[in-house]
Amino acid sequence: MNLPDCFDHREPTKETDPSGLGSCRSGGSRRNRENRGRCMALATPSSCGGASVSHKFILTPTTPDPNREDFKLPSCSSGVSVIIFDFDGTLTATRGELALRSQKCGELQERAPMLRPWLAALRIAGITIGVMSKSSENTIRDAFDQSGLTEMFADGPLLGKAIGLEGKAGFIQDFVNGCCDSSNSLAQLGEEGLDSILLIDDDVRELDRARDKGIQTYPAPQEGGLQSEDFRKIFECLEIDGPINNSA
Repeated sequence: MNLPDCFDHREPTKETDPSGLGSCRSGGSRRNRENRGRCMALATPSSCGGASVSHKFILTPTTPDPNREDFKLPSCSSGVSVIIFDFDGTLTATRGELALRSQKCGELQERAPMLRPWLAALRIAGITIGVMSKSSENTIRDAFDQSGLTEMFADGPLLGKAIGLEGKAGFIQDFVNGCCDSSNSLAQLGEEGLDSILLIDDDVRELDRARDKGIQTYPAPQEGGLQSEDFRKIFECLEIDGPINNSA
């Protein structure tokens, strides 16, 4: 999966960083800060979180990936009312950087008979399901249309090109804070709503950022996308009934 292109090596200006959050926070006068040189790590403010947000340094390509096993059960629990699925490598079988648009549509069509009963069971249980991906919204919607899955995601948020300094966790936080268009808003969850959201993704760095914000997590397999066994574990964890035909 493509890593966010989140490094901007330009010196922050009022135009590129009006909040001033990109500068060092080491205290002292402006002259003293400049004499100390640039910060070696970048802060990651939410798009509308303001200066009070607790920042986490951006993971670099040399940072070891978190252990996938750390995000397995019981990383999610009952009380989830919204599930956000990654698209590439989670609903489809191939990671985003390895698949062409036509391949994504084909894979989703092949996997739709397995996915549909599980997704339908989530909706029956009253859980809102949505998608957040680095792929474009048009790619996602075309794949849903061709695979007959559009209605499954009709009520939930759908965000393409989800690339930002705080990863998908930052966008989810914006959804809860109401800093988005109405179709993606999760403001009804309230200020404490992050822990009622489950992010399912094959990218463990995305899961790591989400968990740090209090969002529940579940790791899709490193290869091949979600399988029926994954859904069984998720349903057991959420304490909800699976499809009537549980052979899916």
